[in-house]
Amino acid sequence: MSNNSRINTKNIRNLHTFDSFRNSNYRLLWGTNISMYVSRWMQMTTLSWFVLEQTRSPFSVGLVGFFGMVPFLVLGIF
Repeated sequence: MSNNSRINTKNIRNLHTFDSFRNSNYRLLWGTNISMYVSRWMQMTTLSWFVLEQTRSPFSVGLVGFFGMVPFLVLGIF
């Protein structure tokens, strides 16, 4: 094997936990993902609450939750 395949341990030792947040694009991606997930859970909670108020059926709430997650299950494999 050539010397090009060796890992530069000097650079690895200089890595810290939050160094990636120095990159503005990474911070933007991270913030956008957090806001997307928070809004998604707010939507699911509100929709479940609405269905429970309208139907008084926990089974219907479960169906809404299940069908709300189906796109993530189906498209998550790609």
